[in-house]
Amino acid sequence: MLPKRLIALSVFTALALASASSSRAQWIQTNGPAGPLWFASCGPNLFALTWEGFYRSTDSGATFSLIEKRSLEDPQITHPIAVKDSHIYLMANSGLCRSKDGGNYWSAENTGLLSQDGEITILDSTLIVSYHSGGVYRSTDGGQVWKQVQSAPNGPISSLTSIGNVAFITDSNRLYRSTDEGLRWTQLDAPCFPEYLASNGKWLFAAGSVYGNGLYRSSDSGINWQNINKDLGRDSNTIREFAASGHIIAIGPWGSPSTGYIYLSTNDGVNWMNFGSVHRFNGLGLIEGYAVAAGAFGTARRSLLDTLALSGVGAVSAFSANIQTFPTPFSQATTITFTPETSGYADVSI
Repeated sequence: MLPKRLIALSVFTALALASASSSRAQWIQTNGPAGPLWFASCGPNLFALTWEGFYRSTDSGATFSLIEKRSLEDPQITHPIAVKDSHIYLMANSGLCRSKDGGNYWSAENTGLLSQDGEITILDSTLIVSYHSGGVYRSTDGGQVWKQVQSAPNGPISSLTSIGNVAFITDSNRLYRSTDEGLRWTQLDAPCFPEYLASNGKWLFAAGSVYGNGLYRSSDSGINWQNINKDLGRDSNTIREFAASGHIIAIGPWGSPSTGYIYLSTNDGVNWMNFGSVHRFNGLGLIEGYAVAAGAFGTARRSLLDTLALSGVGAVSAFSANIQTFPTPFSQATTITFTPETSGYADVSI
């Protein structure tokens, strides 16, 4: 058996002063397009779909370049982009198209589909598409051939999302779930009139914006729900923008006016902090330490390290510690366990 080893773990946490407030928002304008935007990340790349075309950023949202002149016309669409590995699926006004190389080359994948805006989600081996005009479709061959799901609700579908192999849809009044990759759908009891659905891979989120029911989350695939309106104020009634990366979640009211705010949670939505505002923002993304927001004057981004200042955590200097690891830091998998003095976003270097 290999001996236990000690390695040095240096943790540096960049913190602003505790007196910093949400009114001193550090959103920095980029060359990205104006909203509405729909974002999706794939490794180091951030993709943005607008009414004008499809953009890509390779530097965490600092700069964007136009890579495809496909566009989206329906501002009510919530999930028109799906990414898995290097494959990108894009629901644009000409139907579904796919790129196998991170966005450089595209091909149409419309056999059996409608040629209009829609929503898409990726399960382990199945793709599911839904339309606001009505209809749910599935593909088991990577999108080459699609078949309509006859057991799905016939009316308009307002939002579509998934967690693992479990898919969810809503028609703005009722919530439905499929546990067999979209073949059969069962209606669930919803905590609100769910107009918008989203997930971060662990939690299912539902928002009822039209009827002002607020924001909810579920840890058991929609069976039980918890209201998470705390700290959101009246903006909880109009949540429409959502982005997630692990435990970090960014949300905001749809079509926000200049007085609307973006909110950020670092613990799956238990607590929220005011993360400033971008003028009439309409689109949120998260990638590699940054939140990215689309507004009336273009795209802006803000470092997630700002969450430490907004949470009122005081300044902390860099520290290092010897941490016991097992079996060895040179194995294929080694677990390093440590407990920081305070919670928040941190830079960890090994």
